Amino acid sequence: MSELKVNEKAVEHLDVQSNDITIRAAALVVEDKASLEVASLMLQSIKVLLGEVDDVFKPPTQAAHAAHRSILDARRRVETPLKTAEVDVKAAVATYHNAIRKAAEAARKLEADRLRKQEEDRRLEAALAAEKRGQDKTAERIIEAPAPVLSKPLITTPPPPKVKGIQTRTAYTAEVVDLPAFIQWSLDTLAFSEYFDLKQSKLDAAVQRKKGDVTIPGVKIHEQTVVASRKV
Repeated sequence: MSELKVNEKAVEHLDVQSNDITIRAAALVVEDKASLEVASLMLQSIKVLLGEVDDVFKPPTQAAHAAHRSILDARRRVETPLKTAEVDVKAAVATYHNAIRKAAEAARKLEADRLRKQEEDRRLEAALAAEKRGQDKTAERIIEAPAPVLSKPLITTPPPPKVKGIQTRTAYTAEVVDLPAFIQWSLDTLAFSEYFDLKQSKLDAAVQRKKGDVTIPGVKIHEQTVVASRKV
């Protein structure tokens, strides 16, 4: 566990050095070649200090990461089977509830079909009766009249039994089956930002590849100087 400890004296030294160069960097004004050379020297000093920071903190950081990974691996070994079991049990409960729901839907459909057939038979009987009375036009109107909107069949199915410790809810998900149509709808309804994430890094990379010499509708290209330092 000693590898997890940080050299306190080295940290104190780096603290003093970094504070000193931070103050000098904040006061630096680059306005000519001489001050540019000062900036170069300061960047070299910062690079050296960053190397020392790496030497001081990298070993204990790596040891801490290794210990962290070991703990996570041990947790994963005992936790994964439990999570798998939880998924299996929940799937079994969901299958049971779905079966009850589908049975209820099937019963409602059968009842709706029965009511529709009953209405069709009633209209046919009424039309035949009108024809027997010599009321052909009336019979024709009965047959050609639009079917009435039937009320939903009142089918009562017992809900799944409730058990302490188990709660269920109905979840809904969406699948995009026509991407152009969905994008157009998003634009028309101004819902684009709600459903789409802009990949800024990829947009920046595309502009960088063209060195800014590119025109993209709705996009403004910004140019800025990025400073890098290297050993001299």
